[in-house]
Amino acid sequence: MNLIQQIKNKILRYKIEKLSKAVVRKRKLCNFADVRSIGVVFAFDDEEGLQNLIQYADYLKKQGKAVKVIGFINAKEVPPWANTKTNIEIYCKTNLNFIGEPQGVSTFLSEPFDWLVAIDNGENIQIEYMTALSVASCKFCREVSEQEFKNFDFQLKIPRDNDVRGYFEYIKDYTYQLTGNDAK
Repeated sequence: MNLIQQIKNKILRYKIEKLSKAVVRKRKLCNFADVRSIGVVFAFDDEEGLQNLIQYADYLKKQGKAVKVIGFINAKEVPPWANTKTNIEIYCKTNLNFIGEPQGVSTFLSEPFDWLVAIDNGENIQIEYMTALSVASCKFCREVSEQEFKNFDFQLKIPRDNDVRGYFEYIKDYTYQLTGNDAK
């Protein structure tokens, strides 16, 4: 990462810190059986990752869950293979302002999801921005840095190569263990 990008990231992290203090949300843990709405923020870089997410979002919808997905691809433009006929909002570098702040995501951030799940395979400041400013009741992530974790409620130690379905299965099992209710 070059010096200019490091400076932009510091500015954006400062803005995230400042804006996240004003976020008002009602924290609540519920298991999969009780979840009505799920928000998913994800970063991807290949067609396979996107297709796995689309398939699992369809599965969740068939389970009666309201699912809204927003994704970020680290490219100048959204590639043709990512222009799906689903209701997934996909953002790219052209949707960021000068410091890297995602534009046009306020509706997603204001949705009071029961679960917000962040899926990425590394540090992504745009995903960090969206999760920090979301009003979701319960936020899940894979293992992240201490600074990033303050924006989440639960951090799960899941292998980075685990697919989307495996990730959600971990969350279902984890909430079952915490609540004692049937999460299947």
